Amino acid sequence: MNDLLNKKAKEVIAQFLDEEFYLSRSRLIEVGWSFIPIYQYLDPLQAEWISNAITETTSCKKILAIDIEYKSEPKAIEFEATRDEILAFLFASTGSVILTNNSVDFLYYKDQINRFSVICGSNKFLRKSYPSSFDTMKVMFYYYWQDDQVFSSGEKDFYQNVWKEFNNLPDVDNVL
Repeated sequence: MNDLLNKKAKEVIAQFLDEEFYLSRSRLIEVGWSFIPIYQYLDPLQAEWISNAITETTSCKKILAIDIEYKSEPKAIEFEATRDEILAFLFASTGSVILTNNSVDFLYYKDQINRFSVICGSNKFLRKSYPSSFDTMKVMFYYYWQDDQVFSSGEKDFYQNVWKEFNNLPDVDNVL
């Protein structure tokens, strides 16, 4: 079983990440997905939303979870799509993370140093996994760092670029 999970993990990584293990916007667009960034990593409420989206919009109840260390073999496990299981995996992971299912109906990506995450999938999945307006999604992404004096201008530029790169929904309320 573990060999099959690791094989699937490598296929998902090859399909959606570049050679630096960074999420590829062009590959997300190629599969026709919508996507939106989240500042840092999931909190318990967001993990519950994603758990609900997985169980309500896909035919599966399990998640393929992939922990990706730079220049190491990815580690893949499968677990129930629950808030607590998702949070436990994210807490234990030390690299970039991908959460998906065996059919790759959706994708959650977290960068290696917890700066941001991206939720990807159908419009229906996105609406369930982050149930708010586009405006609120943007407010929440910018809320934590935009006016914080601790962040340098370079860090703020980084987050502005993440928003530009990893949101492809000009008007979620009209699209979803």
